[in-house]
Amino acid sequence: MGPVNTRIVRRSAALYEEWQAPYGPDFTYQEYLKFDEPLSWLKATSVTAGLAVFTGGVQQPQARSLLQPILPQPGDGPSEQTMNEGWFSCERT
Repeated sequence: MGPVNTRIVRRSAALYEEWQAPYGPDFTYQEYLKFDEPLSWLKATSVTAGLAVFTGGVQQPQARSLLQPILPQPGDGPSEQTMNEGWFSCERT
């Protein structure tokens, strides 16, 4: 989600600046995925390779038609209860 989130955050920062309510002159935003040991390099390489194969695959009409039935459809997503009871972990550095 990093590429999407980054664009959203930067767009929001630009809008706030336009509205004279900027985040501040030192504002920056980066998003990372952290893998813990053991074999963190293998986990990171596997995720990167998997995303590259998936991204390349969905650009091919034949692969896209095979993936269409198993991928989420518009409107699919977590229930209101799941969203309200969900959580995430954020590590600031």
